[in-house]
Amino acid sequence: MKNIAQVNISSVSIDNESPYLVQRRIQASLPQSPSQDQPFKYQSAPLQRNRYALDLQLGKTSGIASTTLAMLSKEHDDKTSPDLVTAGIFNAAAHAHNLTEKAALKHVLPLLERRPNDVGLVLIIVQLYILTNNVATATSLLETFLSRLENSTNTGDNNARFTPGLVAILVSLYNSQGRSGSAKSELTKAATYWRNASQGAQPPTTFLTAAGLALLDHPSPSELDLAQSLFQNIHSTSPSSPAAIAGLAASATSTRTLDASALSNLPATAKLISGVDAASLEAAGVARTPTTIASTTAGAKRGAPPADTKSSKKHKKNKLPKAYDANKQPDPERWLPMRERSYWKPKKGKKGKGVGGGMTQGGLTQGGVVGSETENSRPQTPSQVVAAKGGVGGKGKKKGRK
Repeated sequence: MKNIAQVNISSVSIDNESPYLVQRRIQASLPQSPSQDQPFKYQSAPLQRNRYALDLQLGKTSGIASTTLAMLSKEHDDKTSPDLVTAGIFNAAAHAHNLTEKAALKHVLPLLERRPNDVGLVLIIVQLYILTNNVATATSLLETFLSRLENSTNTGDNNARFTPGLVAILVSLYNSQGRSGSAKSELTKAATYWRNASQGAQPPTTFLTAAGLALLDHPSPSELDLAQSLFQNIHSTSPSSPAAIAGLAASATSTRTLDASALSNLPATAKLISGVDAASLEAAGVARTPTTIASTTAGAKRGAPPADTKSSKKHKKNKLPKAYDANKQPDPERWLPMRERSYWKPKKGKKGKGVGGGMTQGGLTQGGVVGSETENSRPQTPSQVVAAKGGVGGKGKKKGRK
């Protein structure tokens, strides 16, 4: 088709090309008659996604939001259908107005309250959290979403809960954080669901293989039995699959042995170890994985230091005063304050002033006669000072008119 060829050419064209020119070329390539030369379903889906992406570049956000909302408002049995997921993603992108990361989250997060079970909306929010290096929040959001689908009474929600794509995203988030136990638990739960499901709906072989390999990592008897049933299911659909045969051989027990016809498809042990030098490997020692090293370090306790080791603590050196003479007897009063020492002498005051800072003419101070009163006595009154100088009532010379 001319339209498909033109879309493919536009998708590999220059990035900075005007979106209006791209739209004009695509519209020119459309068939004139709508009833002739229509694409198949697998062709129409990517064409619709390309139209949505082009409309976003043209700024037609309100039109995309209304069109996709009309599709999301309808009842759907399969919530993980490509058309429905695509509608949810482009609806969120239209509300974000072509913004990214934290700026887009402010516009997209309120939509989750109105459409809590929208798979496309949840996936775009998880992607935005990952772009902002917030993997923990993305994992928590996806866990809450899957738990909500699992507890729902709707059959379509329960089927969407263990969709291989959603389970694979959650397992990838677990592995990126080093949570291998949580990843194994999620794969075990999904594998149990699909083993009990009807034969009409089976996940891809790659998903069952990944779940079986996770179950073989330190398995319990029940996990080993589940892994063997998964690999048996893969072997029944693909008898020549090497992953299924190897999984059956690894999960074989005394009660369940592997068929001889399956063993014939496995490579010989001598062929696998033909280029291995066992002597050099033994001489080099046993390699330890980072997980083993971390567990050994965490479980080991720090012992007491050897008795002959010297303490690394540094002691401060005693400081001695300048011109210190060890033969000279130190001052016995060196611990007393300076004013309380026997040899302390107060500084002399200025000339013409006594200890109290007053006048000393005639043996008087500003407060009275020196030595005539005790230290704790009150100062003389003005009348007493006048009488002492021979004032009124005394024998001194009177002043006045002749």
